[in-house]
Amino acid sequence: MLDQDYSNILSKALSIDNWRNLKDIKLEEIQNFLNNPYVMYHMSSSGYYLLKIPTEILNSPTTRHYLDSYYSLFFYYDLEKNPDKDGLRFSPVFHFITELTMKYEDEKQTFDFLYRKTAFLLTLNEELNFISERYKWGDETKFREVFLSKFENLCTSLVELFISLINIYEKLKLNHDKLEVEKFTDIFKFFNNPENKLPTYYHDANSFTVNFSLYIFIRNSLVHNFKEVKYEEDIQNLMLKIDNIPHNRREGFNKYIEYSFKRYTGRKTSSSFQEHVDDQSPHIKIHFWLNRKSKLEVEKTKIEFNMDIIKLSKEMLNYLYIFEMDLFREILSER
Repeated sequence: MLDQDYSNILSKALSIDNWRNLKDIKLEEIQNFLNNPYVMYHMSSSGYYLLKIPTEILNSPTTRHYLDSYYSLFFYYDLEKNPDKDGLRFSPVFHFITELTMKYEDEKQTFDFLYRKTAFLLTLNEELNFISERYKWGDETKFREVFLSKFENLCTSLVELFISLINIYEKLKLNHDKLEVEKFTDIFKFFNNPENKLPTYYHDANSFTVNFSLYIFIRNSLVHNFKEVKYEEDIQNLMLKIDNIPHNRREGFNKYIEYSFKRYTGRKTSSSFQEHVDDQSPHIKIHFWLNRKSKLEVEKTKIEFNMDIIKLSKEMLNYLYIFEMDLFREILSER
């Protein structure tokens, strides 16, 4: 919404260096207007433009949100990356990275990257929450488009960070001269290696490896084959849906499918699909394929996924936290 009167006043004021000396401009009026949290001005080659954010698109328009100012993102970023061994959220992770930087001075550049990338992902997640909570989306496409772009950035950056984390672990803890994890599929070879010195849940068929596999699949689909993922409308949010993860694209799933089938107590009708939802991963639906002998066939079994993006992004960061804490704690240990 362009306010022409104030736009003209502002243009005149900003066009003169010593504009405070102008007698024909009400300085107090200009200052009050510019101090309004919903007013922005923009300078371009064609002049100055004053933009007033329409409060009808805001949830709680009388309340100022701490991210209304773009500078607040930098403040939030700086706040999140505060290292504290016993602190909240990712503070212990940043504490470990700080200690590792001091212990391995030659790897300072790598740990600086891990530090800022982790903090950046936390900031991206907060931006998703902000867009969802702050604006009334209605029929506006811009909110959805920016929301999805930020989520896709978070997802691809997160999965790429996994490899960077494993590589520094291989180098410092496992003393590998040649890094073995170069592709995303290599991550599961690393998990399954009993000599990786990580907790046993990295080797077991559980929600941890399943979710890692899921995030890698989403990332690869966003980059290489977008038809494999779908976005569906939700209230101030979007749902990410996957109809089926092909058997050759789910490295962390096969053991989980077999494990889930052992616990399955439903019908076992031959030559049919039987649905199963695990309490540990309610967003994942397994469609067991039972052959003519009512035996499970893993390759023909289907994996369906459905979760809203706000919840998915939060869960991704939860797993990142666990992964970073496990890796950094083990690197720092003297065992």
